[in-house]
Amino acid sequence: MEATEGGRWVTEVTPDQEVPDFRERIPEMPIVKPFELDPFQKQAILQVEGGHNVLVAAHTSAGKTVVAEYAISLALDKSKRAVYTSPVKALSNQKFRDFKEIFDDVGLITGDTQINEDASCLIMTTEILRSRLYQGSEMLQDLEWVIMDEVHYINDVIRGVVWEEVIIMLPDHVKLLLLSATVPNALELAEWIGHIKQRPIYVVTTSRRPVPLKHYLFTQVRGRSSKGLQLLMDETGRFNPESYDKSKRNLEASDLDDEQLLTSTLDMLTTDNKLPAIFFVFSKKKIDSFCASTKGVTLTTDREQNEIDSFFQSSVSKLTTVDQNLEQVTKLRELLKRGIGVHHSGSIPLLKEVVECLFHRGLVKVRVSWWCLDDCLKVLFATETLATGVNLPAKTVIFDELWKFDGVASRFVYPGEYIQMAGRAGRRGMDTAGHVIVTCAKSMPDLYKLHTAMQGRQSHLRSKFRLTYSMMLNMMRYQRADVQEMMRKSFHEFHTKREAARQLLDISKKMDTLQGVECRYCQTDLGEYYQKCTEYYNLQEQLMTQVLSVPAGLELMAPGRLLLVKRPGGQVDLGVVLKKVLSDKFQPNFLTLVNCDVSEENSPEDEGIHPPGPNTPTCHQGQRSPLLLTITASDIKVICRGSLSVKADAILKNLEYCKKSGAAPSRPVTSVLEKLWKKTNRRVKDLSSVNLQEHLHGDDIGEIHLAIQQLNQDLLNGKYVCKQCPKFKQHFSQHNHNQYIKEKHRELTFLTSDAHQTLLPEYTQMMQVLRDLGYIDAHDIVLAKGRAASCLNTHELVVTELVARDLLNDLDPDEIAALLSCFVFEISRSKKPRLSDSLQTYVILHLMTPYKLYVI
Repeated sequence: MEATEGGRWVTEVTPDQEVPDFRERIPEMPIVKPFELDPFQKQAILQVEGGHNVLVAAHTSAGKTVVAEYAISLALDKSKRAVYTSPVKALSNQKFRDFKEIFDDVGLITGDTQINEDASCLIMTTEILRSRLYQGSEMLQDLEWVIMDEVHYINDVIRGVVWEEVIIMLPDHVKLLLLSATVPNALELAEWIGHIKQRPIYVVTTSRRPVPLKHYLFTQVRGRSSKGLQLLMDETGRFNPESYDKSKRNLEASDLDDEQLLTSTLDMLTTDNKLPAIFFVFSKKKIDSFCASTKGVTLTTDREQNEIDSFFQSSVSKLTTVDQNLEQVTKLRELLKRGIGVHHSGSIPLLKEVVECLFHRGLVKVRVSWWCLDDCLKVLFATETLATGVNLPAKTVIFDELWKFDGVASRFVYPGEYIQMAGRAGRRGMDTAGHVIVTCAKSMPDLYKLHTAMQGRQSHLRSKFRLTYSMMLNMMRYQRADVQEMMRKSFHEFHTKREAARQLLDISKKMDTLQGVECRYCQTDLGEYYQKCTEYYNLQEQLMTQVLSVPAGLELMAPGRLLLVKRPGGQVDLGVVLKKVLSDKFQPNFLTLVNCDVSEENSPEDEGIHPPGPNTPTCHQGQRSPLLLTITASDIKVICRGSLSVKADAILKNLEYCKKSGAAPSRPVTSVLEKLWKKTNRRVKDLSSVNLQEHLHGDDIGEIHLAIQQLNQDLLNGKYVCKQCPKFKQHFSQHNHNQYIKEKHRELTFLTSDAHQTLLPEYTQMMQVLRDLGYIDAHDIVLAKGRAASCLNTHELVVTELVARDLLNDLDPDEIAALLSCFVFEISRSKKPRLSDSLQTYVILHLMTPYKLYVI
């Protein structure tokens, strides 16, 4: 077996290397498969057999679960316990069903279900395992293996922190098997795990896809529906832009809505023998709408309808009569009989399991009966959570659209998300290729983004570790570990130190080559002059920060205000404020449109500072181009007297469109650029500074202002001998470079030391909040309010205060429900949730006011 070193603790195994002596090396396997294992599976199993931590990164349906089953069987053979974790309940439910057919003693623990909690093989969501680790559960004592499926979820903005906490808190005797999609920095993740566990870890990565994919665009055309299907990328990865152009022409010639497109798509799938199919839709409401649009569609035979109905009735028979008559149950029953299924987070867990069973080809055991379900369901409407490891392959995957709401903003799907869902297409051993279809109803997706998504390049894994009050309270409550130790061991801190170490190596090499300035002029006082320049810029930043920290100063920064903006490289550009972005936690930002020359680099990476010059913007003689900057107080040189009349919203919208499409700016943008260019080149009077003291009235900034003026005068006159040097600019630049390298070396040396922790200031503030609110005492003992808050995963302090301060006592049950719904409400469009005026006032006065001074 060939291997390459990936770091002190990491060994990267060659995945495609055959292992001819595999059976000799493992003569008695605890579990034997009825098929020949792939090379990467053999390589991974050899390391599992050796008792090592292993990371397996492979495409969807490549067969990672085979390695998981082997690890479980090893544990059970030793009368030890194995835990399999997954990010979603649907995957946990499916693995429970699958493993029940392989192992005798299997249990399931999710937020909805607890079955056989003392089993030797336990399947649970990752959050459940974290809770058990907090509490020091007895199951940890004989725990041999933890299999963490879909470990690339560490990239998830909201939930990624859970994976980090679990990996850090697992006892040292527990072995890890991590299963992941292919990611560019699998070795870095493994290196972190090896570092914190101080044990070797083996990485097996394969990019081989068992069933290749074909990617299509579908638009409606007259005649047969299949004529609207255009192959955009074949199974070899060859991309065909002509198909995109043809689809665009088809779309322009058609006039149809989502319902008509759905009907055409179903017709095409039936005609072209591309069923069964999964429709991925990013909206539960839209799924319901699609289901309603299929009333006249029946995709099943009479025999299949009877089989489905019998299976459904058997599955729901244990429900009460009232529950069996729920609208969701009766609606799904009718849909299923017609060969159409629904799977999303709003479905009753039992119904989701029924859908999974019906869509999963083969024999399924329900209660005590065996059912032969041979592709009973033809179409499944689902949200993207279905793609998270759930083994429900289909012949075809359809995307309703490629824009999604991620909890923060609406955006185009990432390549990793696209390929995760697309990977459901193609059934191993049944299809020569999987079909992935993007439907286009009203508009075409951007060609570049489409191509990027179809290439399926995963995003780098980046730590989403963050401190939460719930985590801190749980760790203090159960005293399982030190919060600061958790911070030190986080992937976030590891990545920060690793990157700093890499930069430190480069900077150290530059330190060895530094040369001092040898000049009779500059040796006199260049160091002093440089120090005064630094002081000048620091005072200027201090002034602007103070100005923009008070309402009167912020009023100056209304849309249209002209600014002189400092840019890297020392140049000064004229800009106009478009929008203020205020935050309780950070200093205000300002979206500013700057007039620059297209021949210049937008942000030259010049190091350090430059000699102060006059407050005049740089003249641009070439073609003008808009540059949108997000600036803070430190970037502002002058707040000018003048302002422009701007249509800020229209400008920002147009700039966003230009960024996406590559189109040229429209009139609202070019008009402002023209005005900026004229003011720059004519040196108009309204570019002079506003009288800050006059505008700020009682706010005393006079002392700082005078100090800046005095320094500026000293730096610009002939006080310093170094300025008489014929090569002053060159020598200043050299001295500046040397100082920058030395300062950077000091900074990076600190960043790589054990004394540095990125999150320490935030941790200190959060601990103070907990003490001030009475969640912990002066000795960090968790009090009653803290114990209550530790049981919550989100909004823990606000919800606890609601109860502790008796603020719900005077509300009716429906008002309490409406209020609490605010904490779980999600919205993905421009609509805004509305509360009644009285409830809105209640929230503001009784909930928000006490927290203005706290970071929660």
